[in-house]
Amino acid sequence: MYFPYVRGKQFELIALRDLCGLFPNEILKTSPIIEPVKSSSTLKSSLKELASKNVNFNVVINPRVGDLKNNRQVIIDVLTENLQHYNNYQLAVIIDAFSSRQLETLIEFIDGLSLNFNGVTLIHNSETTTENIELLTSSLNVVYNLIYFSKTSR
Repeated sequence: MYFPYVRGKQFELIALRDLCGLFPNEILKTSPIIEPVKSSSTLKSSLKELASKNVNFNVVINPRVGDLKNNRQVIIDVLTENLQHYNNYQLAVIIDAFSSRQLETLIEFIDGLSLNFNGVTLIHNSETTTENIELLTSSLNVVYNLIYFSKTSR
C-alpha cells in the first residue's frame, strides 16, 4: 500500500485531482493522505473528485500546519458539505505527544460525527504507549496505522 502524503496546498491538490484517474483500479493499492492547510475551493473540488472516482483517501482532521491547525471543525464542515454521499475515505488523526494526552476527547469527537467515512487512519509521529494504541483501536474503527518517525532511537 502506498500512502502519498500531501499538505493540501493548491498545486498538490490539483495534481492529485488530475492523477486520480490514473490510480490503480484496485482502490487498496494507493491511498493519498491530505493534510489540509486551508479551506479552499480547490480542496473541496479535489475531495469531490477523489470521492467520485472511488479513490481511497485520507483527510487529516488535526493538521499541524496552516490556517486549519487547531480548527478541526472547519475540516469536518468541508467533509460534511462535499462528501455526504461517499464513504471511500478515512479520517486521519496525527498521534503525537500532544494528542495522546487528549485521546478520550478525540474519541468522543470522532464518535459524535455524523459523517459516512470508512474508518480512521492513525498517523503516529512519535512513540506512544501500548495502552494508548489499545484504547484507540478498541474505541475507533482503525483501518490503518501509519508509523512516521523522523528519528528513531537506538
